[in-house]
Amino acid sequence: MVFSLIIPVTVYKVFSKYDFKSRVGEFKKLSIISVISILLALSIFFFSSYIPTLFGFDNRNLGAIRLFYTLLIISGLIYVSVKLKLQNRTICVLFTGITFILVTTNISVKNSWIYANQFNKKLFSKLNTALQQNNIKSGNICVEYDMFNELKSNPNLTLREPLFYNDWEAPLLSEMNGIDPQKIHIYNNDKKVNCEVIFYYQKGKIIRTK
Repeated sequence: MVFSLIIPVTVYKVFSKYDFKSRVGEFKKLSIISVISILLALSIFFFSSYIPTLFGFDNRNLGAIRLFYTLLIISGLIYVSVKLKLQNRTICVLFTGITFILVTTNISVKNSWIYANQFNKKLFSKLNTALQQNNIKSGNICVEYDMFNELKSNPNLTLREPLFYNDWEAPLLSEMNGIDPQKIHIYNNDKKVNCEVIFYYQKGKIIRTK
């Protein structure tokens, strides 16, 4: 919270005497560049199977869209404010307000990504312990847990951050938590049928159900 206040205050002090009117042409160019960049970034969805969504980072293209969209909001607002003949101090206050909102949002999302990473590590760490207790050293293992309910109800998750779901996520998470991905193949139970062994995970506890 302190960090999200320091940055806007700094922005206000730096730009309180900034001459926005003399740079209005630059903000207009930045707005145009941002719009073109957003359209180019979105064009990939016409030629691929990617699904555009606000949630998560299924591909790096979404990160670029968010970046240019942010630039468009800032530069566009400043350009319109100058055209409306608002005073520099008023424009600076608006700029500071946007900065506060963006910083607060980004910090919340960052904390959610950290939580999701810790959730995945804890899940695989518990799974490793369960595998050792059941003397399982190879095979296809499924993990069952209500991921969609977790994403919907967990207050620590902001924009459906990536909890373990896809098969390609398992090898690295396995290796990071002491599971040999060459011998033991981990799957989400929703993505794999006829698993040899199934473990159910809920509220930090894991039990074998098959």
